[in-house]
Amino acid sequence: GRATDQVLDVCAEVASEARAAGADALVVVGSRGHSAIERFFLGSVAERVVRHAPCPALVARPVTERLDRVVVAVDGSAGSTAALEYLKRLPLPEECQIALVAVTVPSELISKAHFLLPGMDAQLREAAERETRSAREHLAAGEALLAAAGRSVETQMRQGDAASELLEAATERQADLVVAGARGAGGFD
Repeated sequence: GRATDQVLDVCAEVASEARAAGADALVVVGSRGHSAIERFFLGSVAERVVRHAPCPALVARPVTERLDRVVVAVDGSAGSTAALEYLKRLPLPEECQIALVAVTVPSELISKAHFLLPGMDAQLREAAERETRSAREHLAAGEALLAAAGRSVETQMRQGDAASELLEAATERQADLVVAGARGAGGFD
């Protein structure tokens, strides 16, 4: 059968059994599977599993040494909150460095909004300010949640495309693990 369907069927069974036993379920898939040609025609199994799994999903790449650095996307969405809750329960090494990252709209986009209808630039600036305040609140909530679990974290605000900025933060920190909700808070997920 189709790999995604088979994996998701097993995930549903395991998640159901785990819930009945009062336990957590986790599906783990590799980041690469088929050849490039097969991926072109079949799509990414990992991507589909992450989007449709009834339980948390981990897309794994080889870890070269230890799991020492984690970057977490924080946006206040239900997926982001669930990812933080799950991360809180992972048995990470005590010295693991966790960075919470929130990404907002670039300020230069707002400053160049003068070409819009009169008053729209002010509305955009207000919306960007609300987004920044909200991002700070989400970072503080994530920090408090992980602090309650005995974890110390760093927080970071970035501006730009959320996916690109998250990957850039992971590269800069040489992250061993990136944690994000399957769906973000944006309207064009």
